Amino acid sequence: MTVAPGRSTTVTVTVDAGAPGIVTLGDYTAALSLDADTSYPIRSIPVTTHVGPAGDRAVSRSHR
Repeated sequence: MTVAPGRSTTVTVTVDAGAPGIVTLGDYTAALSLDADTSYPIRSIPVTTHVGPAGDRAVSRSHR
């Protein structure tokens, strides 16, 4: 996608709690890295998800 200078966009990140690396319940953190055609540094965006028992709904958190 292309985002014009001074504009923003919403990106949806989906986490699969059934992935083989998820072996225990609890909070998991990661960093979303973006690539851009710019000479300015691009910061990673922190992402957090909570894995609970089956039927438990995780709360999504966004960073702006």
